[in-house]
Amino acid sequence: MSSTQSSARLLDATLAVLWQQWTTLGIAGTKGATSSIIDPEALVLATSRFGRYEPRLFDEMLDWLTRYSGVLDVTRLKRMATTSSVADAQVLSALIDYLQVHAAASKWASIAQALVVEEDSPAYGGRQSLFLDPAGTPQPTFGATDSFFTQHGFDRPPVILRGMSQEPRLVDPALARLRLRALMGPGVRAETVLYLATHDHAHGRLIATRSAYSQRQVSEYLAQLADAGFAERWDAGRTVQYRLSVPFVAAGTRLPSYVDWLGVWSAFATLWSAAEAARVAATPYAAAKSWRTGLAEVRKTLPVEGLGVVTPVPEHYPGESITAYAEEYVSAFAVALAGVGA
Repeated sequence: MSSTQSSARLLDATLAVLWQQWTTLGIAGTKGATSSIIDPEALVLATSRFGRYEPRLFDEMLDWLTRYSGVLDVTRLKRMATTSSVADAQVLSALIDYLQVHAAASKWASIAQALVVEEDSPAYGGRQSLFLDPAGTPQPTFGATDSFFTQHGFDRPPVILRGMSQEPRLVDPALARLRLRALMGPGVRAETVLYLATHDHAHGRLIATRSAYSQRQVSEYLAQLADAGFAERWDAGRTVQYRLSVPFVAAGTRLPSYVDWLGVWSAFATLWSAAEAARVAATPYAAAKSWRTGLAEVRKTLPVEGLGVVTPVPEHYPGESITAYAEEYVSAFAVALAGVGA
């Protein structure tokens, strides 16, 4: 498998997962099975980057967000966007501005300034095509362009929202995160309870890492749960462990698996960048160097909860032998991504 085939394999895997999760949330499309709990904020970030390779998915996402973005945790989205490199910063900035104008929910102004990409910012790519083909080549826009996206540095056909998105079905087990938000509102409470409900026990620092909220916020809420008798707590070495003492989901309902989707997309984005750099490298030596650097970065992001993929060991493959190993690793990663997303 060549570097070009590696990029194609990764792209196919991620687009399949994005479609599965968005159709579960309610966009128009053929719904796929989703065995893990969806993280809608991480999904928006990933689609801002990889939705550029699938125009129909991108526009169906826009349609859904303009109607149902009220279920999103905007504070959490901002934290995740500013602490990870998953999103395409310029696309996300344009998307947030678009939602300020067109979304039914009016909360996007609170993060627009935090995510704005100025023209002199390194993340600003100048005037470019919004959509790309699988090889990364800009898709040309014939005829009229969308004036809103043009103002944000992107050429694309005018946005036509079909209005076919449906409201999320909160009884779907994969939408347990949204179901808890309906019960207690978006924020640290819903994220904390979700993590405890999908694990036998956990401590505050771990939940804070997974939830994208501060350890102080999580710890304060855990203490409130314990004081009210809704959670048990005990000392375990240097940590204080917590376990829910009453069910927060219907009796007999088995929640899908918990996946650290921000971690998954972070690892994926790093591997994707390495594959793309190797694909366009001028020489086999340069491609091997790109793979080695990329796999070393992937190694730093692993393990990721819920993603059953081994940690790469680039140091075991000297010289250009790293390329064959990297291409095999890409194949295994794509399979793992498809498995956790399906």
